Amino acid sequence: MLSRISLPLVVILGLLSLNSCKDEGYAKTSSDYKYIKVEDGLDGVKKIENFIKPYHDTIEGELNKTLSYTKNILWAARKKAAGPESPLGDLLSDLVFEQASERYKENFNKEIDFAVLNRGGIRTTVGKGDITLRQMFEIMPFENTLLVVEISPDKMVEFLDYMAKSDGHPMSQIRLKVKDKEAFDIIIKGNPYDKNKSYKIVTSDYLQHGGDKMYFFNNPISIDTLHYKMRDAMIDYFEKTDTVDVKLDGRFSYAK
Repeated sequence: MLSRISLPLVVILGLLSLNSCKDEGYAKTSSDYKYIKVEDGLDGVKKIENFIKPYHDTIEGELNKTLSYTKNILWAARKKAAGPESPLGDLLSDLVFEQASERYKENFNKEIDFAVLNRGGIRTTVGKGDITLRQMFEIMPFENTLLVVEISPDKMVEFLDYMAKSDGHPMSQIRLKVKDKEAFDIIIKGNPYDKNKSYKIVTSDYLQHGGDKMYFFNNPISIDTLHYKMRDAMIDYFEKTDTVDVKLDGRFSYAK
């Protein structure tokens, strides 16, 4: 019976942990526990279910909390065939840039140039209507932390080549066109791309370690850790944003 009843406990304890990952300044002042004898048969399972139910109900209520509202379906282009842009990809990269920029300015007194995520990391679509806390875990089930990575001019060339040949990934504050698998007409934070300049990019620790073959993040000039999970950035953004209305803006386009 252990394998059957341990899963709900793992799930609930996991959700409790995930839901408390933000640093709110709380400190544990006391703890309590009691032993529950695990018995064979339905009676033992019922005791476990009764023990779990208050926690389950609390978590369910919290996960159903409405954070924001979307006027349109926020679909994600997880596959190349869907195109280089998607509403959810644009929104997530924009909010990551916005939330991370605030922290970076406050903690390091520096500015970020642009943001890069990966399409495969966006795990679901958000339907028109309420955006809930539960959806934050469905979109981003991973414990990815945001980093600001400064890469050299040579690494920037590798980045642009990667983006052009991979049919794009979610990005913010950078616009480019692609023709014959080469990037051109590149604008970064409103300014023309400077091939002699290093750039600061906010991304996830997963990508900085080479996820999705983004090896241009390897051996950067510098790495600044924000101690800020991507999911927390999402939650913070939606909690302060009453309504989102995302329209594709052609930040990644193909030239004929």
